[in-house]
Amino acid sequence: RGHRTNLFSPEWTMAGVGCGPHATIRTVCVIDYVKAPQTTASNSQLSIVNNGTVELLSLKVASLDILGGPLAPGESRKILLNNEQACDVTLNIYMGGNYQPLDWEGLNICNAQMTMDSKNSFTLSY
Repeated sequence: RGHRTNLFSPEWTMAGVGCGPHATIRTVCVIDYVKAPQTTASNSQLSIVNNGTVELLSLKVASLDILGGPLAPGESRKILLNNEQACDVTLNIYMGGNYQPLDWEGLNICNAQMTMDSKNSFTLSY
């Protein structure tokens, strides 16, 4: 019952799973549950890495460009988020070339790293 109660607890917001060899029962798997901390922008940053083939022209949150100028391929930048900026945002992404603007909704940008890969696709990691 204790494991089931833990498994279905609404307190947990994230989980990690791992499996590996065990001396007695050959293989063991575990699940770790965590409650992600509530972050505020007051001490947060967003790291941007451009491994793409075009310039990243701007990143807009509520019509405000937080990128602070174009980011060329091969460059990276850390953006300090201030008190007025929320963590959960819609991010408007503008790239060079013939790319249309991209709207990424429901994105948590606090303490994240955004990477544009060689195919000009984006990933976000924490």
